[in-house]
Amino acid sequence: MVFAERRIGTHEHIETAPQVFNPPGYQTGILGKERVGPREVYRAAETGRLFHLTVELQEPHRGETHEGFGNDEDGVREVSLPNYKAADVELPAFISHVPELRTELVECYRSISRMDLDVGLILAELAKRGLAKNTLVIFINDNNSPFLNSKTGLYYAGVRLLLLVRQPGGKSGVLSPNMYKYHWNTAWRLDFPFATDLYGSLSREHIRNAAPTDQSDTPEVILGRRRLRNHVYCRPEELFDLETTLSRWTTWRASPSSRRWEVRTELEDWQYETDDPWLFRDGVSAITTRAAQKLGMRLPDRFDFEPKNPGSSTGPHWARPSAKNSPGLMEFGCVGVFLVVR
Repeated sequence: MVFAERRIGTHEHIETAPQVFNPPGYQTGILGKERVGPREVYRAAETGRLFHLTVELQEPHRGETHEGFGNDEDGVREVSLPNYKAADVELPAFISHVPELRTELVECYRSISRMDLDVGLILAELAKRGLAKNTLVIFINDNNSPFLNSKTGLYYAGVRLLLLVRQPGGKSGVLSPNMYKYHWNTAWRLDFPFATDLYGSLSREHIRNAAPTDQSDTPEVILGRRRLRNHVYCRPEELFDLETTLSRWTTWRASPSSRRWEVRTELEDWQYETDDPWLFRDGVSAITTRAAQKLGMRLPDRFDFEPKNPGSSTGPHWARPSAKNSPGLMEFGCVGVFLVVR
C-alpha cells in the first residue's frame, strides 16, 4: 500500500504477494486495490499459470454524505438492493441508540448487500471457468463496522473481524473458537483518534450533543454503555470476561489474587521469554534496555514515564519474570478472557 501525498508505502525489503507466490509458480494479480506501491515490488507479467488474486471491495465504506455509504454514487445507483426499513434494523449495544443510527444502519446494510453481489460475481466466474472446486477463497476485512466504539477501537466491537475461508473439499459451517485478542498501544494517553468518516457521521453528531454544554454540572455523554470520556481516555489495561460481562463492559480488578493479575503475569512471562520488545515499563522496552539493567539501572514498575514523578530510586521496581524451561504458546481461548492493553 502507498499514500502518495504522504509517501507512505510498504518498504522495498518487505515481501509482497507477487514475490511470495511467483517463485512456486503462481501468477498474481490485484484488482480494486488503491495506493499500491512501490510498483517494482508488485508488478508481475501475465503468464497463464496457477493464480493468486487479491480483490479489494470498497463496500461498506462511508460515502461523502453524513449518512451515506456510497449507495447513490455513479455506477451503483441502479443496483437492485433489498429494501431495508429503519424501524426493522437491530441496534447494536456498543453504540448509543439515537434516531440517526437507524438511518445509517440501513445505508450500511445496503452497502453490504452490494458487497455480497460483488463476491457472488467472483464466485460465479470461478465456477464458469471450472475453478470453483480447486480454488481456496479467503474473505477478510481490515476494520470493523464504521461506527463509533467499533472502527478504530480496540474493544470487542472493534476487533471481532471477519475471517471466512472456503477450502476445496473442506467442511462447511466450521467455527473457530479463537476469538481472544491482545493489543498494546503505547499512545494510550493520547486523544483517541476518530476516523474522518466517523467524525462526520450523523450518529456521532447526535451523540456528542446529547447533553447540554451550557451548564457547569454537565451530565456525561454515554457512548453505548460506557462513558464517552472512558472511550477517549482509556485505561492502560483492561480485562473482560466474555461469558459474563461482555454486554455490561465491566472489568476485573487487578489485585495479586485476581485472574487479571494471573493473566498479566503469564503474558509478561511469555513476552520476556520470547524477547518481545513491546514488554514496556516506565515508557521503555524492558527487553531493549536489558544491558543497562545489568549495569544497575532499575525500571519503575509502571507502564509509562511519569513527568510529575520522574524518579526511579524508590520502588516498586520492575523485576524480571520467572524463568521458564520453554516459552511455549499462550492460549487465551481456554480461559475465556478478552484483554485490551492501550
